[in-house]
Amino acid sequence: MDRFSVPLPNGRSLTLLSEQLRRVARGLGDESLALVADGDQQEPAVVAALRALPAMQRSDALNVVLRRFSDKQDVETIAQISGLNSWTVWQLEEAFRQALASVQGTRPAIARETIAVSAG
Repeated sequence: MDRFSVPLPNGRSLTLLSEQLRRVARGLGDESLALVADGDQQEPAVVAALRALPAMQRSDALNVVLRRFSDKQDVETIAQISGLNSWTVWQLEEAFRQALASVQGTRPAIARETIAVSAG
């Protein structure tokens, strides 16, 4: 099983498993977001989006993303479980969505098409 690392402050890092990425991508409605094209050196778009966030937000953002898109929990439930307020949960979700859109916009169209074909 593939593992991807997202750096955090103080030399720590988050490890994401390919299965977690697939569940998030499925929840977002685009399974290709969890894939890497054959021979492509880029990481999956979900990982790249998390890396694009400020380091201090990455851990909480991953928590929100996994609960929101993989487990289909609502903002209020995530806030209650995570000890965050609803506004912060919403902001983290939106920051992730914006980072994901930015990552997708910078990837060559041919690579996105190759990933989409291999996902089908």
